Amino acid sequence: MSTENTEKMTEKDKKAAIDAVLALIAKDAQKGVAMTTGEVGKLLAQVDGVLSDLAAKVAKTDENAPVWNLDLTPVTITIAGEKRQWIEVSGLDKNARVQLSDDGTGKVVVHVTPKKAKSAEAKAYFDAIVGATKDLTVAVTVRKAVAGKTFRQVWAIAGAQQQKRVEKKFADLCPPMVEKKVKVVKKAA
Repeated sequence: MSTENTEKMTEKDKKAAIDAVLALIAKDAQKGVAMTTGEVGKLLAQVDGVLSDLAAKVAKTDENAPVWNLDLTPVTITIAGEKRQWIEVSGLDKNARVQLSDDGTGKVVVHVTPKKAKSAEAKAYFDAIVGATKDLTVAVTVRKAVAGKTFRQVWAIAGAQQQKRVEKKFADLCPPMVEKKVKVVKKAA
């Protein structure tokens, strides 16, 4: 064999060795991804278990009440000529203000902030309570209100809920009547 053939073989051997190493790395990476996916699945199952336990406990306190019956209220305001829309969520956390907004692409973003307090002690208390339960509040809001819907879809649901609340509030009232003058036309006999 000549030196040139040996160099060609070494290049082929180097390429084969590099391919073997890359294949081994890819195989290990796939195992790592599969393991990570499995761990994520286990964590999601644990979160579902915790949420179902909480839901069962809430349902036991009042068996007739729906678990986490979220009231969605659409809000539209105009600031400096710009129209802004969001949805206020109530019925979940009395210490927090939960809002749904559009992220600009149509997806829903959940905002959880402590309610305002007059004293520093109350503010610290609300911050601590809401901070501890923020993840659960977001998870329940996403599961119950958003559930893969776009902002416009959730907005339509909130509008329908608002309409039902208005109808229920004013159901026993009689609408005002407008007097109209009617012109009677008589036929000649």
